Amino acid sequence: DYPAGATTTVEGIWTIDRNSGRLFLHDYAGQRLFVSEALLTGLETKMSEPLDIARLSDGRLVISDSGNNRLLVCRIIR
Repeated sequence: DYPAGATTTVEGIWTIDRNSGRLFLHDYAGQRLFVSEALLTGLETKMSEPLDIARLSDGRLVISDSGNNRLLVCRIIR
């Protein structure tokens, strides 16, 4: 794992892994609660070298997917 960015929500701490392109959610005690694949639902291509993640005021996440030259705005439903 190579965490490149993090943001916090009521649920916990979201991190993005630059090497694998996966998205992680940990609780505030550090326990892993959720792991996504690099290919999020609704996308045609996997995330590639994501560098940062941020939370919008409405709860959606913004991911800078640098390897694909795009910003992803998404809501994660677990």
